[in-house]
Amino acid sequence: MTAMRRFSLGRQSHRIALRNKSHIKAGSMRNNKCHPGNLHMVKPSFYCGSLNQKLLSSVTTAPRRCLEIGCGTGRLGRALKERFPRLFYTGVDISRESLSKASKVLDQVIELDVSSLSEYEFSKYLGTDPFDLIILGDILEHLPSPHTILQGLHQVSCNSTELKVCVPNVTHISVLERLLTGDFAYDTMGILDDTHLRFYSPSGMTKQLLDTGWLPDIVDTHKSKISDQPHVHSLIHAAFQLGIPAKKAASLMATVQVIFSANRYDQPLGIESADWPRITVIVPVNRQWQFELNIARSPGLKEIGAEIIPIYESNSAAEAYELGAQSASHPWRLFAHQDLYIPKGCGWLITRKILEMERNMAHAWPAGFVGVESHGDDSSTLNTDTFRGMIVDRSNLMAYAPSSAATSIDPLGVLLHQDTLCQIDPALGWHLWTTDLCLQAEKLHGKPCTNIFSVPVFHNSLLVEVPQSWHSSAKKLAEKWPEKKTIHTLCGVISKKS
Repeated sequence: MTAMRRFSLGRQSHRIALRNKSHIKAGSMRNNKCHPGNLHMVKPSFYCGSLNQKLLSSVTTAPRRCLEIGCGTGRLGRALKERFPRLFYTGVDISRESLSKASKVLDQVIELDVSSLSEYEFSKYLGTDPFDLIILGDILEHLPSPHTILQGLHQVSCNSTELKVCVPNVTHISVLERLLTGDFAYDTMGILDDTHLRFYSPSGMTKQLLDTGWLPDIVDTHKSKISDQPHVHSLIHAAFQLGIPAKKAASLMATVQVIFSANRYDQPLGIESADWPRITVIVPVNRQWQFELNIARSPGLKEIGAEIIPIYESNSAAEAYELGAQSASHPWRLFAHQDLYIPKGCGWLITRKILEMERNMAHAWPAGFVGVESHGDDSSTLNTDTFRGMIVDRSNLMAYAPSSAATSIDPLGVLLHQDTLCQIDPALGWHLWTTDLCLQAEKLHGKPCTNIFSVPVFHNSLLVEVPQSWHSSAKKLAEKWPEKKTIHTLCGVISKKS
């Protein structure tokens, strides 16, 4: 027999139904068909019995407490509890009908419209005991303010929390075909479900997760076969004309859904003093759209008022940097790729790292976001144990420790002071000039002294393999440093033999 009692918080009415487990009602009820309770009825064809098998398989570590937003009738929760019997599972939905079924298989169900909450109210309704697994499966695209949900979940998570997010991919071939035909119609299910309020690409979702304090990693995708018709080849060729490799374009067009796994990181507040060090960002640009969608709109640069100088015509990294430096207003310069995205909060992280470098009198040396600390290893094999820094590289998270003794940094972003003792070598073109800077600093200082920050940035690169021009630069670098038997970089080990 179920006992019932009522209470109220503010203007909203709440009900708790207690069985051997609990059924909690909280928050506002809205007559809105885009609520989570409808989701289980419109699953795409790659679901098995309305259960996303790849989302289920992405949970590999036994959690203690799980929260699922948009739990429907509890199919995913039941499957996870069968796999992990000690798991306490909380399901949230606003469909009373769905929750009545979910309450039979989950430990706790909460009737709650999460879209009605501010980012500061999540612990009020979900408790203060953090969840170590949070699942957002096919839900964010249905909500008016996904960023509020993602930020609010910080209140009910901890540093070890795993966030699983599943979203449809709006760059699928079926959507592109509708755009081309001029008949952009919605459906009752799938990517263009008529209850979707938001549309995501893999890069778009990556940026939103980073901007809301989550470190994302694409762990799986659902793909469909794309036809061999002429218009598909033409679309791939059009993408190639924009600078997107054909293989990557075809993969994006075949992707129906993307599954992310993410961990929380704490975004810093701004610096109270008005005397924080300003930076000038120098960006070589050969694809305007890529520049505008990434480095130019980075929230992390806007929050610190960074000056951005695009350089449109140059023959080498050295030339581009020199052209930008001539117009730079600030002594600290970030020489960055056009495909680098600096998330919200990370501008303040960079500023704090600069202040630390100034305190340590390290402004003479370069600094970067990701690279290698080789410890004098002459092995010809690339060892990931020597990797340092933190970035989302294309689709995968690289999360390693910071360093103050790097021997190579990636050129996606390098911080240089106007008084640096290291100079970019024009002979190296566009590759490995940052590794050369590290070697210059090591020679001048007597030991490796290049900094690698632990700042989560997004390298939204289109490249799928190392270009031939990299190998040409590698040969020149090996010739420049003959005393080095091997030079370790993120892209490979350079030796005289190679």
